[in-house]
Amino acid sequence: MTDAMLYRESLSRMTPGPDWRSQALAAMDAAAAAPVRRRTPVGPLIAAAAALALVAGGGVGVYRNLNAFRPNEYPGGVLSSAPGYTAGTGELPKITLSAAPDLGMGGFDDTMGMLVVRSPEEQRTQNPTLGNTDYLTELPVYQNRIPTEAEQLGCAETVAAALGTGIASYESNLYGQYRSFTSKCTDGTDIWLSNLNECYVLLPESLPLPGGAETLEETAPHLWRQLAPLYPMVSPKLEATTSYDFYGRASQWFFWFDDDAGKSLTDRLLDYCFGRVGDVGWHEHTGTGIYTFHLPCWPESEGVLYPIRTAAEAEADFRAGDYLGADVPTDTAAATILSTELVYFNQPYQTYIQPVYKITYTQDYWDVSPVLEQFQRNYRDGAGVDPEVEAGVDPNLDTSAFSSVSCAYVPAVAKAYVDMLDAEFQFNN
Repeated sequence: MTDAMLYRESLSRMTPGPDWRSQALAAMDAAAAAPVRRRTPVGPLIAAAAALALVAGGGVGVYRNLNAFRPNEYPGGVLSSAPGYTAGTGELPKITLSAAPDLGMGGFDDTMGMLVVRSPEEQRTQNPTLGNTDYLTELPVYQNRIPTEAEQLGCAETVAAALGTGIASYESNLYGQYRSFTSKCTDGTDIWLSNLNECYVLLPESLPLPGGAETLEETAPHLWRQLAPLYPMVSPKLEATTSYDFYGRASQWFFWFDDDAGKSLTDRLLDYCFGRVGDVGWHEHTGTGIYTFHLPCWPESEGVLYPIRTAAEAEADFRAGDYLGADVPTDTAAATILSTELVYFNQPYQTYIQPVYKITYTQDYWDVSPVLEQFQRNYRDGAGVDPEVEAGVDPNLDTSAFSSVSCAYVPAVAKAYVDMLDAEFQFNN
């Protein structure tokens, strides 16, 4: 079986778990007041996060009082730090990479990409390796160990202390290759962990903002002022990429990372991938403020340097159809590659945390306008339109102004050192 067949077959076998609804709702139940271990069933972090995205509109809430601006003053603390890396001794052992089931379900046909944009430049990142990949010939690979319940509790307690609160109740469950942790704090904050490489915070109230601050550009300084104590940075830099829903409404995915130009390119890449604060969406039509965000989670163990293939080799694999992605099969030989950069796969079910090439591309024959036009007709006719999501819809939207892009991922570690695994996975179980 070729890599291309393996990737496609793995993605095609993704099916929702039968207990998705009950697990997701249970994960959102209020925790007991006493700091004891709960036995109520909750789903893993993936299921709960999916439910939250549906209920909370992707992690952006409406701030309740824009006129009284009293920024939160978090105590802060050391939450997570870089473990370092070293050159391997002797012959490097082979590592594995599982076909990533959480890249998404993909499109129904090859008529459009996964992300709707007005210009591909809106998806341009601040990744320090963008245009610089050939300066790197090796990168660290880390073991992805499954933590104990006590280790997750200790991590959550550290995060809670940095937020000025404490853990009231928690649940930690092992799901095959990873451990999920959900907790309720004494002030109503939720802290979710997936292994120890994802930390998701849900506040009981949106972060305060001054009156009149409505756009991400206007609010970012006030948000960072409050979040900075949670992970101090030498040179904080904001990345914000923009995409649009089928009504043509903009959403910006944003986070801060430490872009210290005095560090090596390898260390800057690691800061970019593991030292993020935020990593949430800002939706222009749902109001202002955020009440959810991610905090940095560095790998636990010291990394070992592995040789990596070049960007040209990775793009050749993509052209040949050997890549990971969320779309249905497309004519990769004819695709227009917009950018190539290095990122890290750190999904909790992976045995190793390792670098991959992220290739952003588009197709000349993709056309997103028919889908947008159908949504416009539905909106004008009132067909299947929820009044709660009508805000910000332009009934005279110029659908011809939009296009679409997608992302593909190719293993970065040299082929001699990595084996692809064929994994069957229920993404909501």
